[in-house]
Amino acid sequence: MEQGFENTDSEAKKAIPLYELNQRIKRAISVNFPQQLWVRAEIASISTKSRHRYLQLVEKQEQSDRVKAKAFAVLWAGNYLVLKKRLGGQLDEVLKEGLELLIAVKVDFHEEYGLKLNIVDADPGFTIGKYFSRKQQIFNEIRKKGLDKLQPTLPLPYVLQSIAVISSSGAAGYRDFMAQINATESIMDIRTELLDCHMQGVRVEADMLSALSKINQSAKKWDAVVIIRGGGSRLDLSDFDNLKLAEVIAKLPVPVLSGIGHEIDMSAIDLVAHQALKTPTAAAQFIIDHNIDFINRLLTARETILQTAVAKLKDHHYQLRELNREIIHRAGRPLSEELYKLREMTGRIKLLTTQIYRSEEERLKNIERELKLSSPEAIMKRGFSIAAKDGKVIRFAEETEKGDELTIKLYRGKIRAINQGN
Repeated sequence: MEQGFENTDSEAKKAIPLYELNQRIKRAISVNFPQQLWVRAEIASISTKSRHRYLQLVEKQEQSDRVKAKAFAVLWAGNYLVLKKRLGGQLDEVLKEGLELLIAVKVDFHEEYGLKLNIVDADPGFTIGKYFSRKQQIFNEIRKKGLDKLQPTLPLPYVLQSIAVISSSGAAGYRDFMAQINATESIMDIRTELLDCHMQGVRVEADMLSALSKINQSAKKWDAVVIIRGGGSRLDLSDFDNLKLAEVIAKLPVPVLSGIGHEIDMSAIDLVAHQALKTPTAAAQFIIDHNIDFINRLLTARETILQTAVAKLKDHHYQLRELNREIIHRAGRPLSEELYKLREMTGRIKLLTTQIYRSEEERLKNIERELKLSSPEAIMKRGFSIAAKDGKVIRFAEETEKGDELTIKLYRGKIRAINQGN
């Protein structure tokens, strides 16, 4: 035992302090990495403090996505401003979680804070190229599996009233969507339910998969699902270029409308959606136009039924008048020849008249039932209303101008309104 303690004491005398060890490591790194190096890595996380950007960089195995290398990096505020001046908006586009970077770093080791990589340059073109290459692979896989063909085969309900909305409660795009929907509450009843999700960053996939699962398992019958978010750069769409999300959306038994706020680029979600709209407000307008089209078709059907009924009555009235003329004409023949025929024709006329009367009575009853179902009162009782200007029914927003006084007829009563602008 004493010998063992002696050995321990001897080793302790030879040991060096941690600070000295770290100094040696620092010198070794300084000697071996005197110049900057270009490094490829994925951003696992990024935060900003005092205008400095702090990044956790990782490299993952291709097959398993398991992290096989990790390092801490920092982009000092001064270097950020230099790069921002040279690269413009592209710098902020690529400094996002989940994107792969090509950056020039200087390896630095501090006795107290350890190893870090100081970012001194970046190549956004590498990140953008990688993104679009990966995006094309996802699009090819979607088309190969036929996922882009599934949603368009689903029929849209005649009226879109019950809408599940996947968005972020704080997003400007969601507020724009709801403002446009709520503006129509006087003429149509549209009910929405928000499934609150992160619409940017590493939590997008998990949040949206959870929301889609709730919709799929819900006992509630949805008319449509709307996925919306605000605008952003091309790389902001990277969260929606997700094969797993695209597959779940494609197989959803409810029509999906996308409005993720980009005028040019299409995401994987747009590719598989029933309808891909460019913005949240465009998605809202699609729903409104679809419902207005149904109202117009009801009004047109009502007019057609009325016109058909009038035409049928006129036609049968003409036939009866012609029969009457024929009877009078035949009565002018010698009575000895026509008496039998007259009696026979009288019987036929009575029978035919009875048949026509019963047939037309039944037809009119059917028309009356159809008119009741498609009457404005019945339509308005279901939550719709009719807008009119100077007594004339308005079917399209373009028929009115800002400042016009409108009369909105409800199931019970009327409302006078002023057009505040289309």
